[in-house]
Amino acid sequence: MAVVLTTGNFEEEVYQADMPVLVDFYADWCGPCKAMGPVVETLAQEYEGRVKVGKVNVDENQELAAKYNVMSIPTFLVLKGQDVIARTMGVQDKSSLVTAIESASLSASSISPQPCTMLYTGIARISVVSSFETKNISVRM
Repeated sequence: MAVVLTTGNFEEEVYQADMPVLVDFYADWCGPCKAMGPVVETLAQEYEGRVKVGKVNVDENQELAAKYNVMSIPTFLVLKGQDVIARTMGVQDKSSLVTAIESASLSASSISPQPCTMLYTGIARISVVSSFETKNISVRM
């Protein structure tokens, strides 16, 4: 069963958790949030002991919604400590949330940036691969 997360228990339940945490930002009046409810509960059961699943009511915990820039609901974050590992929004199938959860199995600290430079036609293209994204920067030489 998903844990009810509030401003008062967020640090203990999420930041101090010894496992990744899937956080569902929702509201009781939100139709798409209600549609995702059974999916979230299924994930809580399937990942019990490996991933904590929690729900934040944005109407009752506006500070948390603001801190994580939640502009639409439902919004799902996977956190490992205080680091946001994955973020998805809206109604989606279970496999999308599973992919987000599985991304937390790679520790952000275990992946170091790997710069790669290629020169062609006077442009340096640098790809920096970090925890879960690749940034391409083009620099004219």
